[in-house]
Amino acid sequence: MTPKIFLHEDFYRQIELVPEENYFAANKSIEELPGANDSPYGFTHCIIRGQPPVPLLKRKITFQEISEYLSHGACLFSDNVQMGYSNTSYNIDGAYCWGFEHNGIFVECDRAKVVISIWVCESFLFEKDNLGKKLFEKLYFLGKNYGLILIDWNKELAVRMTDAKFLRNYLNDELGFEVPEQVLES
Repeated sequence: MTPKIFLHEDFYRQIELVPEENYFAANKSIEELPGANDSPYGFTHCIIRGQPPVPLLKRKITFQEISEYLSHGACLFSDNVQMGYSNTSYNIDGAYCWGFEHNGIFVECDRAKVVISIWVCESFLFEKDNLGKKLFEKLYFLGKNYGLILIDWNKELAVRMTDAKFLRNYLNDELGFEVPEQVLES
């Protein structure tokens, strides 16, 4: 049995991978976000984002092809992904996770096992390694091979994942990794 991976619902798809055709629409959405809406007790209101103009489903990425790549180097795999808050949790049907260095790549599939969403989220179950070399390698591969960008809705950033230096800087500056420059040369 695979381990249960729980994520707080506030982190669901907050760092998501979408087709690069959405780059300008994502930046426009980020610019239109209201100012800070948090308080010492949490967020004061919820922003519900619509689907991007070009949904990930159009890439027709199958679970099998993405699994074959992400499985190599992952510290764990789980098909038991749960989400919730407080003492409430529920399964995310069709969700899978590959854990790397304190972050994992999560994939959600439709009934035909075609990928409908990919996002990055952390968990205490993943490796404590702070170099982020494996995560960098996997994200860079996904960006180049599937034409994806990373949108960090919390940090209000859109990152072109095909630019290795920009991706490395994002992982180091925003997620607290120490990805060495040597990964840019490999």
